[in-house]
Parts: sequence; structure tokens; C-alpha cells
Amino acid sequence: MPLPTPIVAGLAASMLTLTSAVAADVTATRPDSLIAALQNAGYQAKLTKDATGDPMIESRAAGFRFRVVFFGCDNGANCNQVVFAAGFLTKEKPTLQDINDWNYDKALSKGAIDKDGDPHLRAGLWLQQPVSEDYFKGFLEVWDSSLGEFAKRFVK
Repeated sequence: MPLPTPIVAGLAASMLTLTSAVAADVTATRPDSLIAALQNAGYQAKLTKDATGDPMIESRAAGFRFRVVFFGCDNGANCNQVVFAAGFLTKEKPTLQDINDWNYDKALSKGAIDKDGDPHLRAGLWLQQPVSEDYFKGFLEVWDSSLGEFAKRFVK
């Protein structure tokens, strides 16, 4: 006995929704999923490679450039984590105490000073297992806010 048309339509819609949900998952094993999630959240995103051949994404937030660097990769593929990173060339260099004070209040992003005394901000995300695009968007909102606050405090 064939299923009534409304049931068939409902099943088809459910399968389409399920397929869309799976396609929207974000994982470091698929750099294209990060590109799509960044773009869906309104960010620019360009896929490149780092010096070792691992994927890297170039983007912007809070008016500043940043990179998404992939780690735990196997010959440029099957990566398991990403680090959002931004560095600033500054005339006025923050002290180690300035950076420590910043880090004390932050759970996600961490500041550092490079060998030239310039401030850098990083935030890591374990993405071997997929996360929802909504979860990733929440991370982006925190990153964007942290980047803006960090630049306001240390980029002079």
C-alpha cells in the first residue's frame, strides 16, 4: 500500500533537513566546512597553505586580519584542531605583565609577545569531531569580540 502524499512529502522534507544539518557541521578534517561557516557568518575566508603545506585560512574580524592555522594534520589533510591567530606590529610594546593581566580574565583567547615585543592573540578550537555551525558561530562571536578588545588595548 503506497504512503499518502503528505507523509511522503514530510519524510522527504525531514531527510532534506537532516542532510542540511550534516552538511553544516564544521570540522578541521574538512577545511571547506570552516570556509563555508566563516562565509555564512559574514566573514571573508580564503583558503591557502602554510609553509609546511597544511591548510590555512585568511580572514578579517573587528577590522583586523587574522589566520586560521590548522594543526595535527597528516601531510596537509585530516587535521584535528585549528588556531585563530592575529599579530600586530606596534610602536608601543606591551609588557609581559600587560599580557598576563589580559590572559588572567580570558578563558578562550590568549595573548603573547613575540621576539620583537609585538602582541599576538590566539584562540584554539579542537575540531577533529564535527561541531554545529551554530556552535562555531558562537566561537566566532567570542573571537571577534576578543580581537577587537585586544587591539583596542594593545595596538597603539
